[in-house]
Amino acid sequence: MSAIRLEHQALHNIPPKTSGTLYLLEGAAHLQDKAEWPVSIWALKLPRDNHIRWFWATSSTSNMLQYLDTQTLISRPRCVKQAQAEHRRLFTTLKMLFEHFTHIPDSPDFKRAEQMTDWCVDIEDSETACQRLERQPYLYQIHKGTARDMSDDRYLLELEPAERQVASILDLTASKYLLIKRLYFKDFMNELRNNRSRIPVPPRDATHRPTTHSGRTVGGADHAAEGKMDEKDDTSRCTTPATDVSKATPKKRKSTAVRKFDKHVYRLRARNEWTWSRARACAEAWKELGFFEEESYVEWIDAGGMFETIGLQ
Repeated sequence: MSAIRLEHQALHNIPPKTSGTLYLLEGAAHLQDKAEWPVSIWALKLPRDNHIRWFWATSSTSNMLQYLDTQTLISRPRCVKQAQAEHRRLFTTLKMLFEHFTHIPDSPDFKRAEQMTDWCVDIEDSETACQRLERQPYLYQIHKGTARDMSDDRYLLELEPAERQVASILDLTASKYLLIKRLYFKDFMNELRNNRSRIPVPPRDATHRPTTHSGRTVGGADHAAEGKMDEKDDTSRCTTPATDVSKATPKKRKSTAVRKFDKHVYRLRARNEWTWSRARACAEAWKELGFFEEESYVEWIDAGGMFETIGLQ
């Protein structure tokens, strides 16, 4: 009997020594994402009872049938000919009813999060993300070894390892964390779009020189000036004093962040009705993972969103 999984049976509603019909569908289903593990379905139908009592097993059914036979609990089994239409209809109906009955509905938070676009950028340097979070002093101070145990969370694998750590520290289920994150970054992306002019352009590769309409690379004017200087004599070259670049002091640029760190904390606290310390812990973690780097969103915004690379014409 240990090989059989019993769903809710309501056995107290069955009078003793009640006879019924036991249907066996061998290999009619399989475990989720594991086609190599067939599941045999048992369906018990009792007279004048609207319910079907389901059993299922991943092992061979021969031992179970032999056991039931030795206990005189079943009569000689009958097999419906597979060529008959009645067999196909019965097989399909029982299989669909079983799959519907055993399906665990998704969490409302997960269903809502799944229907939303994930506007957040990828984790920055994901290989070291967990170590960086562990070294973050405020996060360590917050949980102090009392983080949530997420080992049995149904949606744990929907999160990256670093984000599992964040959800655990914030005492959130994986589905709730996903929903909070997607709602927050949807609002954040809208604010970045509306203030695109305030976001600095991401630095380009030093070897890259964008071309102008004339086909000359930016900085070509300097090369042209050098060409003209070559035509002059040596004395004319020495008349212009050289500028010592190493002594030039760069001007301190004022921060132009669309949403500063304190504003992130305030928004998280207001949106989720959190305490200030919990909102700050979330903001510190997301900042460490690179989610607040506004320059990372520029190309995405300028390209029109997340669907620009699909290749549709």
